[in-house]
Amino acid sequence: MIFRDDMKFHANRFDRTSAHILIGSFLFAGIAALLVGIQQSLQKAEASIRPALKVLVFVQPNYPDDDARRWVDSLAGQDASIESTLFVSREEALAKAQANPALAKSLMLLNDNPFPASVFIRYKDEAWLDRPEPAAIIRDQPPVEEIRWDPASRSAFRTIRQWRLWLFRFDEVAAVIFRCGA
Repeated sequence: MIFRDDMKFHANRFDRTSAHILIGSFLFAGIAALLVGIQQSLQKAEASIRPALKVLVFVQPNYPDDDARRWVDSLAGQDASIESTLFVSREEALAKAQANPALAKSLMLLNDNPFPASVFIRYKDEAWLDRPEPAAIIRDQPPVEEIRWDPASRSAFRTIRQWRLWLFRFDEVAAVIFRCGA
């Protein structure tokens, strides 16, 4: 008799309802693992694009380097989205170009330094996501001759960020559904 009771216990433990719960749990765990993997892949893709998210500002050639350096130091106060700046003077640009053997010969033929002072600016994510142009605030300032940045990198960054946001929202909805079902 004890043996038959044990058999009934084992037989009842694996009925159809239990099988559906088990399959559903495995399915939910698989989807969760897939979503975590996609989120991590998108995060890595965003990190690989981040170095290309920089703005290069060329300073007017007649603008003195000392004044340009003071202007660069004041940029963070003008735009809270600026993360960092790197000023390259005309002399530093010339020295870097002369270190390149292919350019050094050509530069020796010139009487004057052809390179302008420049500024590399790194912006916070909000500037790349919310603004039509990251450096719009400084575009019309007197020292600025030209501003360059890579629109393709920004577009990829925005797309990846939007996918990550939608995936995060989906994760939140799935978590709410899972909590309600438990």
